[in-house]
Amino acid sequence: MNTIKEGDPKSYCIYYDRIKCNAEKLYSTPTQEYTSPFPLADNVPYELLDWANTNIKPIESRPNRPMSIIVEGLSKLGKTIWDRSLDPHNYLCRHLDLNNKVYNNDAWYNIIDGINPHYLKHYKEFIGA
Repeated sequence: MNTIKEGDPKSYCIYYDRIKCNAEKLYSTPTQEYTSPFPLADNVPYELLDWANTNIKPIESRPNRPMSIIVEGLSKLGKTIWDRSLDPHNYLCRHLDLNNKVYNNDAWYNIIDGINPHYLKHYKEFIGA
């Protein structure tokens, strides 16, 4: 950025937003893969394990139409920790942030946590149907 600022200050001032946006996209640090701080519990229901074994795998091994799952329950039971421990995913918490620092199109599944259904007007793209 300093090279552009010193070499072509006019373009730097006029196109600052574009230069900054492109630099962030091209030279951003990759997001770190999530690692669970706790070991997985042994008391995960069979239905959840069966769903994960069927649907959470590389794209060439997945069924043609993967099934979505909605996990609901009281707080502090480990639902989100279990969800996030499976494999590459998008974690959308409390609001939809679809910028490239948070949302990855190559993720195997989405975790939607604490988002008001009012904001999921196009839920099929996130949940599937």
